[in-house]
Amino acid sequence: MPLPLQTPRLTIRPLSAADADDVFAVYGDPAVLRFWNSAPLVDAAEAAEWAAAQGGAHESRGFAQWHVSESAGGGFVGCVGLQPLGDEVEVIYALVPGAWGRGYATEAALRALEYGLTEVGLERVVGIAREANVASVRVLQKLGMRSLGRAEYWGSEWAKYELTADERRIALSA
Repeated sequence: MPLPLQTPRLTIRPLSAADADDVFAVYGDPAVLRFWNSAPLVDAAEAAEWAAAQGGAHESRGFAQWHVSESAGGGFVGCVGLQPLGDEVEVIYALVPGAWGRGYATEAALRALEYGLTEVGLERVVGIAREANVASVRVLQKLGMRSLGRAEYWGSEWAKYELTADERRIALSA
């Protein structure tokens, strides 16, 4: 599937092991992972392995988590993408703290959703967030995702949202 993807302010491209420092900046930061189900990465070597695996996942299934940077200046913003969540596909986003509050999560996640629903051909994408993570729940709502209530993952409750390809087409034609 063709990448990079563009938004008005961002460039989204596949990850590789060369992105280890950027990946560690986001997934090694306890503040970023405060509402996640996993512990921060331990070092850049672990980040390089994870990034390389994401690049391989993109090649094999057509989607993964991707590197997000500002189109003007190229500053690293975070990661966005699509990933398996059980038998579903989830939109996911994680930004470095310096990029919070600027609308980047919504902008990048919307492009990831469009890519999944149109270019990959997914019929449905879900999103989950801890209810206490008000900013992330708000992103899911801004994406036009519909609340499915609560769902349990990894032994705790999450707010769950979904968007179908049909709902996205209707929203675009309105």
